[in-house]
Amino acid sequence: MIDQVSNFSTAADDIRNALDDINFEKEKTIPFGISFLDDALTGITPTDLIILAARSGAGKTETAIQIAMNAALNKKRVFFFALEAERGEIGRRQLYRFKAETYFKDNYQRHSGPVNYSEWMAKRLPDCFYTQFKEIADEMTYFDSLKIRYSDSSYTLEDFERDMISVGQLADLIILDHLHYFELDANANENAQYKTIVKAIRTHCLEKKIPVILVSHIRKGDTRYPTIVPDQEDFHGSSDIAKIGTKAITLASAQNRRVCALEERELVSKNGSSKVLVPIDIPPKNPHLYRTFIKAAKHRRNGSVMSAVGVLNFDPRMNVYEAGYLIGSQMLVENKNAFVISKEEAIPSWAINESRRK
Repeated sequence: MIDQVSNFSTAADDIRNALDDINFEKEKTIPFGISFLDDALTGITPTDLIILAARSGAGKTETAIQIAMNAALNKKRVFFFALEAERGEIGRRQLYRFKAETYFKDNYQRHSGPVNYSEWMAKRLPDCFYTQFKEIADEMTYFDSLKIRYSDSSYTLEDFERDMISVGQLADLIILDHLHYFELDANANENAQYKTIVKAIRTHCLEKKIPVILVSHIRKGDTRYPTIVPDQEDFHGSSDIAKIGTKAITLASAQNRRVCALEERELVSKNGSSKVLVPIDIPPKNPHLYRTFIKAAKHRRNGSVMSAVGVLNFDPRMNVYEAGYLIGSQMLVENKNAFVISKEEAIPSWAINESRRK
């Protein structure tokens, strides 16, 4: 007689193995290196499939690169599938970041024009930005921990599966940038194919215990009901993409969005006094910083983090998010959507507000 329950284990088995599982996860968990994500999502665990999504221009690739470089700095072996980038771009962006950090730290005479990656590539920055490239590569050995697979032509699920066989157990983290650069069958349903790709990647995470960060587009928003940051239902292709993942992160530009706090003030009139909430605008700490909204749109283990939205400061001069963040939510302020900073007592226990960091 065929054993009908051979694929089953018992809850008792799970309990006996629990401490080993916890210790293994503790050892293998990788920090994002972005404070909001580490606080909300507790790092990148070995079986994670993390979906990182945003509309074009909101910072998906820069975020993925920052996570990759932080992992490499922590001596983790990262395999970055740069399906969208031009050849050499990932390393160049890190070289630029290193040169920019050195430039501002050493207090060189400031360049009168903008300082960013685009200006650097156009060779419009001071000469010190274009020296000692070989010496930097030789000295910063952690760059060797980040291996990059550029795509010169179409890339299919079969290509990815072959690459995963060649990678084997050599990776501590895999980043795919991005899902919508996979080649699809023009005669088959697009959403179904994306779902198949994501399920195959999820199976890989579970079997190999190697986490994957999968970058994805967000579909066009509903202009009648604009939200401050996208959610799971906004993923391009199908909301099933987020459902298959263990964690999901969404980003949105905060440029031209009002960020404020509501302060209670006493309003005195001839009829007496009353309490009113007055919006107080909160400008960025420095004018060169770009604000980005960020949301943990899914956390399979802790759904309570999904209600909070953070605002980060991105420094385009050095292609990096600054440490710290503010927690808030979307509200109507003076009949317009705004991001309102939460009061201290309303900040979730996992979050570390900038005021708490000081």
